[in-house]
Amino acid sequence: MNTINIGISDQHRIAVCEHLNKLLADEYILYTQTLNYHWNVVDPYFDAMHAFFKKQYEELFELVDDIAERVRSLGEFALGTLANFATHAHIQEKPQQKLKTEDMIKNLLDNHEAIIRHIRKDIVIIQEQLGDEGTANFLTDKMEKHEKMAWMLRSCLQK
Repeated sequence: MNTINIGISDQHRIAVCEHLNKLLADEYILYTQTLNYHWNVVDPYFDAMHAFFKKQYEELFELVDDIAERVRSLGEFALGTLANFATHAHIQEKPQQKLKTEDMIKNLLDNHEAIIRHIRKDIVIIQEQLGDEGTANFLTDKMEKHEKMAWMLRSCLQK
């Protein structure tokens, strides 16, 4: 096997991938939660909320795929099982099924904000301690996507 020579030590590169795999686990849980709400929303504005959740889970799927590919581009393997996602994630699944739409939105917002906080911490660690500017920049982009999605969810809660 060829060694990876990208200006980051193997130890730091592996540590970066550990951070990315935890984020991947969070993203997959949030993706699944959003998909669940898309399927199970019951609301006088069903059509709009069904479409809204669909747009969000599609954006989350892109994040999941991007993060997994970033891990692979750094030479490590991406997590890929539900068991791995459950054990590596920072956020917890909220398995209640019969929720009001407002509670669905609040759950999603809480998880987006938790992911934003974790990404913000990871950016500092990855940039300053592990010396990976590329991944720090990559994570900044992902954090901005979550901030926008959180804003949209917050807007749905406005009275």
